[in-house]
Amino acid sequence: MLKAAIQLRSMEPPQRITKAAIMQIVGHRSFAVHLRDGRLPRVEDALQQSVETVESIQCRRVRWFYQRWPSDIPLTVWRLGHEAGVQSGRTRGAGGRACSATS
Repeated sequence: MLKAAIQLRSMEPPQRITKAAIMQIVGHRSFAVHLRDGRLPRVEDALQQSVETVESIQCRRVRWFYQRWPSDIPLTVWRLGHEAGVQSGRTRGAGGRACSATS
């Protein structure tokens, strides 16, 4: 399970880590049935810790594009958000703080 999350985190451009994406990589459809029935509580806990919020993937995508931005092209907040697929005003992380492109 954790290997699948690590594999998703290392993809370029960044992809959101979701239960569905992890299950697709793991390849066990029966997990979904057992998770729904509450038969695998430790697996469910591991999944909950591995999945990514919308805000965290947006921040990760902005950072990824910022780090790879060509120096000869002028950088604006709008252009960076547009390239990262983030709508204007939605680059705020958990707690309402703005994402830091350099962290």
